[in-house]
Amino acid sequence: MNIGVRVIPVHETPSAGAENIPPPTGAFAALRSDTTGEIDQGHALILFGKWARNAEGRWQPQRRPNARPTAAHAIAVSVAADPKRLASTVAAIDFKGIAATAAQ
Repeated sequence: MNIGVRVIPVHETPSAGAENIPPPTGAFAALRSDTTGEIDQGHALILFGKWARNAEGRWQPQRRPNARPTAAHAIAVSVAADPKRLASTVAAIDFKGIAATAAQ
């Protein structure tokens, strides 16, 4: 299992075949994909703040006009876990604090 949090990332690229899932309260978007092979993994990407897709399909964070450049304009949370445990792992994360940080 792996959980990553990135503040103001350059961009986020969803896994191939990622599908929209209901986002946690305060999130901009949430996506899920599964990979199979030697190791089966479920992947979730949850985006907070404002984002826009570019021509390559990557999500790019958008700065808030009146916020300092160093403010947490956008936050990305990625989770990789056993596909059967991914939903419960994501549900166990307290996203309220992350959403509040991205809104400041």
